[in-house]
Amino acid sequence: MKKLKKLMRRRKERQVNVLRTSDKLPIRRFLAVSGLAVLLAVTGCAAQAPNRTQTTKNSPGQGTASVQPAPGKPAGSSGTSGGTAAAGQTAPAVVGLGIGDLAPDFSVPMSDGNTLKLSSLRGKPVLLNFWATWCPPCRMEMPDIQKIFKENYPVQIVGVNLKEEPMTVEGFLSRNGYTYPVGFDLKGKIASLYNVSGIPTSYAIDAKGIIRHVQTGPLTYAELSQWFRELTQSAK
Repeated sequence: MKKLKKLMRRRKERQVNVLRTSDKLPIRRFLAVSGLAVLLAVTGCAAQAPNRTQTTKNSPGQGTASVQPAPGKPAGSSGTSGGTAAAGQTAPAVVGLGIGDLAPDFSVPMSDGNTLKLSSLRGKPVLLNFWATWCPPCRMEMPDIQKIFKENYPVQIVGVNLKEEPMTVEGFLSRNGYTYPVGFDLKGKIASLYNVSGIPTSYAIDAKGIIRHVQTGPLTYAELSQWFRELTQSAK
């Protein structure tokens, strides 16, 4: 009888232990699954973190919706470092195409029969505008350029026509009543020098020959007015 009682006691103890163990299993499984989920979440955040990028806008007017490709494939042009200025001195401007660079010099035959050299205009702000008669966005902005030209700002407008015959250009200007100065870039060398890949492209150059604004795409009258006011102020 004693042996039978011992056997019965052992069986009950085993059943209790089994029940306790089975109660712990769901908890262990839950903890294991939860730990795995946390690990995956942390790993996912770490993997995604390098993909966060900040989008910045370029210079005004760099959209291409209203831009015509310039004739040919112009080569790029960029400025090179001109050395470090001594303490208390201002570094000389570097020739280039960025804001703050010295605008590259050139000579261009003009519609009045003279040849214009850009550096000869030093001391006077300049609006340099690349265009063509066949370019719709160019034709769209030209009335505003003519309008501001008539307002007699102390800013020299230089329209540079790309690779068209002078007679074609002069006829177009005459028919439309445009009287601001226009030059002829017959071989596209000036457009290549200024890395013009789409037209219209405009450069606002201050009285010291420094580039202050660049825009590819048509300028509005409001934009032109702002540029001209800034250029006029900087010349004082």
